[in-house]
Amino acid sequence: MTSAVALNCSVDPSNVSTTDNGTTKCTFVSPNDTLLADMLVNASNNMFLVLNSYLLRDSLSALSTYANVTGVLATVQWVRVADFLSAENFDAIQPDTPYEAGRWLLYLSVDEIQAQVTNSGYSEEIM
Repeated sequence: MTSAVALNCSVDPSNVSTTDNGTTKCTFVSPNDTLLADMLVNASNNMFLVLNSYLLRDSLSALSTYANVTGVLATVQWVRVADFLSAENFDAIQPDTPYEAGRWLLYLSVDEIQAQVTNSGYSEEIM
């Protein structure tokens, strides 16, 4: 599931010279998703992967959009740069760094089946 993440970019004032406007460094933010925002609150411009898992009771705020999914056991969410090597070359997340974010739900899924034995042969049909 795709999550709402953006880059918050600013110029590093410690790296400004008369010939350079400074190095732009970015951090991951999520202004509209409280669970992601809480996870990213301590993210820095050189954190290329942020990953966290939650029990159901700790992720209820983010699950309201998935109200039709019952039996949720756990939630895992992540934000990462898509190309670790290019990010490491700059030693920081840049405005044009490709990234991805996702949320994974582990939930129970139960199907009703109709089982039958005919002439010693077992068969099932999903209802």
